[in-house]
Amino acid sequence: MSRSTKTSQIWSELADARAARAGFERTRFSLDGEAFARDTEITPIVQMLFRRTNGLMRTEAYFGVSAEPFEQQWAERLRQTSASITGGYPPLSLHAANVASLRPRPWVDGAPSDQDVANVANWLDRAFEYAGRYPHSVGDLREQVEAGRIVDGKPDIYLMHPVKVRGFTGWLRETHGLDLGGRLHPFLEDRTYPYDTEIMLAPGWR
Repeated sequence: MSRSTKTSQIWSELADARAARAGFERTRFSLDGEAFARDTEITPIVQMLFRRTNGLMRTEAYFGVSAEPFEQQWAERLRQTSASITGGYPPLSLHAANVASLRPRPWVDGAPSDQDVANVANWLDRAFEYAGRYPHSVGDLREQVEAGRIVDGKPDIYLMHPVKVRGFTGWLRETHGLDLGGRLHPFLEDRTYPYDTEIMLAPGWR
């Protein structure tokens, strides 16, 4: 095993351990990085990405909101298209750089010391604790979006790809009778690439 592979394994195992400690588990659907969620109606999502730059490893995180049944249906629709897309992000997601309490993010040498690992573990614990504040139910999501704040940020800063956001709001309306389109759609761009909207947003998800 190469040193870089061994180091990557250290961070992956560390993320698994800190996630489990906070009540998160690996997602059962595909997202970028080391992705974790809770087994709840609406789930907070944490995506950890350990990236190397000039011999140093930097820890990045995204905090998102989605639902496993939606992500599974999204993936099923995606398989019906010609788009070669894997991973990605949930419909609502925020980079950790926007969270003041999680700055600065740790940078670690390519050959991490025990102290480096301890520092990253501490940061991961704080990140998962923060993620625990995200909606866990349809009621939580409605309350936060209608209040104009998802945890510490306005809902519009969480919006990811417009087609996936529209898909999520359509799924919420179809499945739970919750219409958040009026709150979120005005902030969306018109772009659709690389998605086939005839498949991804039909039926009922427009």
